[in-house]
Amino acid sequence: METAVSSVEAEAALAKFADSKAVNVWAKQAVAATLMKQLVNGSDSGLMPLSNITRAETAVIVQRMLDAAKLINSR
Repeated sequence: METAVSSVEAEAALAKFADSKAVNVWAKQAVAATLMKQLVNGSDSGLMPLSNITRAETAVIVQRMLDAAKLINSR
């Protein structure tokens, strides 16, 4: 699964979220990659980068990652 994201692509992907400025510089490209690969979608509140992640949110991300890597077929 290709995850390389340029700085320009990262800024474009993050620009859709009001709280994107709260994403640390070192994490911007990784967060953008997860958005672009649809591993995370954000919420009505935004990305919420300063909030804790729940077990359910973690499970969904892991399932999406395994699907994307074609290690499982959950559909």
